[in-house]
Amino acid sequence: MTELGIDIPQIYHVQNADPAADEATFESITQSLENLLAVQKDYVAKPTHLSCSDQVYVVKNGLNIYSKLHAPVQPRLVAANMTMALRTRSSVWGESWALHHVPPGILIEERISAGGDDDTAALEFKTIVIWGRVWASEVKRGTDTLQILGRDGRGLQGEGQHPDLAQTRAGDQAPFEPARKAAALAHRKLSAAKGSRAAPMAAQAEVAQPAV
Repeated sequence: MTELGIDIPQIYHVQNADPAADEATFESITQSLENLLAVQKDYVAKPTHLSCSDQVYVVKNGLNIYSKLHAPVQPRLVAANMTMALRTRSSVWGESWALHHVPPGILIEERISAGGDDDTAALEFKTIVIWGRVWASEVKRGTDTLQILGRDGRGLQGEGQHPDLAQTRAGDQAPFEPARKAAALAHRKLSAAKGSRAAPMAAQAEVAQPAV
C-alpha cells in the first residue's frame, strides 16, 4: 500500500479465538489486552469480523475520538469489549458471506492522524469490490458518512464532491483513486497467490488514509 501513498498502521496486537473456548482462556486474553492498552495512549482497537462500527475505538490521548463525545476510555473496559467481540459471530442477516464465516478476531493498531486539528478519525474508504473491480465506496469520518462515491469518483446521487474530499494541491490524486488502486492491487496479489481467479463473491475492503 505504501507504493500507492496509503499509510499502513503499525500492528500492536492481533488475536483470534474460538467462541467456544473456556472462561480461563478469555480471562487470560482480557488481562493481556488490558496490560497492553495500559501503556498505549494513541491506538485503534476493533474487531476484524464485525461491521457497522461495532466495538471500534479510535483513541487519542486516552479519549475515544471515534464518537462525537470524546469520552475517556478505560483499558479494562476496552479489553473486556474486545474479548466480548471474540465471543461474537457476525449476524447472518445483513452481512456478507465472508464476515459471517471468518473466524472472530480483534486488532490493536497504530492510530493514523486525520490531519488538521486531528480531533476525529481519519478518512475511511469502505470499498465495495466485485470480481476484483471497485464499484462504489462509502467515505466515512468516524461514525459519519460523508458521501457515497461511484467507481468514477462522483457522488452516486449526483451531488458535488464533499468539501473534505476536495483536492488542495495541483496534481493530487482524486480522493477515490487510492481506494481503487488498493483494491486492484489486492486482487492481483490474491489471484497470483491462488493461481486462479478470486472466489466468486463480493467483498468489502476498508482503506483508511489521512485527510487531504
